[in-house]
Amino acid sequence: IPNQLLLEIIDGCRADLQAQRFDTWPDLRQYTHKVACAVGLVSIKIFGCTDPGSENYAVALGHALQLTNIIRDVGEDLSNGGRVYLPLDELARFDYTEQDLADRVHDGRFLSLMAFQADRATELFAEAGRLLPARDRRALRPAAIMHSIYAKLLDKMRADSFRVFDRRYQLSKPRMLAILAGHMLGKG
Repeated sequence: IPNQLLLEIIDGCRADLQAQRFDTWPDLRQYTHKVACAVGLVSIKIFGCTDPGSENYAVALGHALQLTNIIRDVGEDLSNGGRVYLPLDELARFDYTEQDLADRVHDGRFLSLMAFQADRATELFAEAGRLLPARDRRALRPAAIMHSIYAKLLDKMRADSFRVFDRRYQLSKPRMLAILAGHMLGKG
């Protein structure tokens, strides 16, 4: 496991010790790389992946998983020191301000902003799916299970109009067990 990946994870965790802002998606993407993609890149080593394409899969999936976390945790992050992980230029694009976010304004602007983020995450999940190397499919089963769970979680938030200010989204245990069983039986 390259030391650089471990240092990136530590750097990403250190960044979370204080509230920060991200001006653009590329800025946020640097953060998600450290806190999620680097974890995936370490994991593929632990899982015993041998296909070099597994690295691209880990990166795409890491961004998708972390962006889904960001969407789910908008309300919690605000309550935890006023953290805002959504790119500021994208708030502006939808004429939605940091004050609107702090006031937990759940209107058409917010729904458009969140749909935009969810569309990005959906595309990252799709990219990861296209990049999953057949040779490492078995080794990457744990990652594929996370992919399925988080994609379903994203769908659930979208279907419920992103009520992230007043609820924490999760899948039921039976639903997660069904996803797990599907993957174990080769249907996931």
